[in-house]
Amino acid sequence: VLPASPDRIALLFTEPMRVTSLRLLDEAGQERPLRREGPRTGAAAEARASLPGPLPPGAYRIEYRGLSADGHVGGGAVRFRVGNGGGAR
Repeated sequence: VLPASPDRIALLFTEPMRVTSLRLLDEAGQERPLRREGPRTGAAAEARASLPGPLPPGAYRIEYRGLSADGHVGGGAVRFRVGNGGGAR
């Protein structure tokens, strides 16, 4: 739970990954805009994005997909909540 909206999102990987898809979804499943930062080619240990404006209180999910340095497809999701009350869904 975050007390206020973040202005940036950073995903850190234990092994380099070329992130091919990075999405932010609200609790209704609607995609929210992100501005990708940094290089989009080649594998890296981090994927970053900034938000164009503050997120309203609620639950969110960051979804990512990509390729590891050895070519394996990977992906996952990170859930968080902005504001007080309840856990992320």
